[in-house]
Amino acid sequence: MNKILRKLSVVVGIVILVLGLRLSAQLGASTPDESAKEQIKAAAAKINYATSLPVSNEQLNALVRLSGKVKARQKIDLFSEVNGPLVKVGKEFREGVVFEKGELMLQIDDTDAQLEIKALKSQLYSNIIALLPNLESDYSDNFEAWKNYIDQFNIDNAIAEMPEAISAREKLFIGSKNLLNQYLNIKRLEHRLTKYSIHAPFKAVLSNSTIYKGALIRSGQILGELTHPSRYEVEANVSLYEVAFFKKNSKVNLYSEATNGKWEGRVARFGKKIEEQTQSQKLFISVNSAQLNEGMLLNGYIQSETIKNVMQLPRKLLVDNRAVYIIEANQLQLSPVEVVKIDGNNMFVRGLKDQTQVLAQTILGAYEGMPVELIK
Repeated sequence: MNKILRKLSVVVGIVILVLGLRLSAQLGASTPDESAKEQIKAAAAKINYATSLPVSNEQLNALVRLSGKVKARQKIDLFSEVNGPLVKVGKEFREGVVFEKGELMLQIDDTDAQLEIKALKSQLYSNIIALLPNLESDYSDNFEAWKNYIDQFNIDNAIAEMPEAISAREKLFIGSKNLLNQYLNIKRLEHRLTKYSIHAPFKAVLSNSTIYKGALIRSGQILGELTHPSRYEVEANVSLYEVAFFKKNSKVNLYSEATNGKWEGRVARFGKKIEEQTQSQKLFISVNSAQLNEGMLLNGYIQSETIKNVMQLPRKLLVDNRAVYIIEANQLQLSPVEVVKIDGNNMFVRGLKDQTQVLAQTILGAYEGMPVELIK
C-alpha cells in the first residue's frame, strides 16, 4: 500500500512539473516590447472624427468693444473764503438746480466787510488832507495831482490809484506817512469783498449742496459741487491687442442697455499705466449730451482700421498662445500663427496659407501626428 502511494505521488509531481514548464514558456514568449507595440497598434486603430475650416486670408474690419462708467469732464467743488450768514438770492441752492455762466449763485452778508473798508478809506482821506499844506509848500509841482485825488475821493466807490511821486524827496515824504500801506490794505479788502458773491464759472448743474438759507458760513467750508450738464467722458479698459487699431479722435459708438440711448463720442486720450493682470490700457472717450448722467454704465465699439491678410478663428483653437492645429494627410500638425487682434471669443490670425485645412474643433488629448478623419 505504501509503495502504491509513493508511486502515485511521483507521477503527480511529474505532471505538475510539466504543466509549470509549459506555462512559463508561454508567458516568456510575450516580451514587454511586443506588449507596447500592441497598445500602440490599438491606439492607432482609434480614428478621431473632426471638422475643418479652409483658410481664406482677407482684409477685415474688426470692432473694438468696450464698456465704462460716465464721469463729468468739468466739475468743481465750491468752498467759502469768507465768513458770514447766507443771504437769499434768485434761485435756491439745491441739488439739480441749473445756473447759467456768470449767474449769481450765493450771496454772503458782507455788511461788516463794507463798513471796515469805508472806515479805512475815511482814515486815508483824513491823512492825505493833513499832508496837503506840506505838499503845497514843499512839492508844489505835484500838488494839483494830490488835490484832484482828494476832490474825487468817495468812500462808496472803489479806491482810485494814488498819485505817483515825481521826485525822490516826495517819494520819501509820502512813504514816511504810511499812505502806501493804508492804500494797499484797502485794495486787499476790496478784493476780498468779491468773495462774498459767488457766480457760476460756467453753465452748470448743482450736483451736491451742503448749505441752506440763513446758515452761517465759515471760511474753508465746502458749499457744494458744480457739474457741467453736458460735458462727460467715459473711462474704459482696452486690451493691448486692440490699442494699435485706433488713435486719438477715432469715433466711438456708445449705447446704454438701461435707457436704449445712443451717443457718438471721440477718443480723447490714452492712459500710460498698464494693468498687469489683464494687460489692458485705460482709454478716455469724450461725449457731449445733456441726456447723460455721472455714474451711468455705457457700452460701445470702435470701428478699427482695416486688417490685411488675416483670418478670423475662434479663440479656443489657439494652442499655447502661438499655434493652431491644421490637418495634413489625415493627421494633426501644429502651425505657428501671429495673433493680430482678439475680439471677444474670436481672434484674427496671420501666417496660414490659403486653402489649408484648420481644425475647427477642440479634441481632448490632441497631439501632433494624431490621426483624424474629416467629416465631409
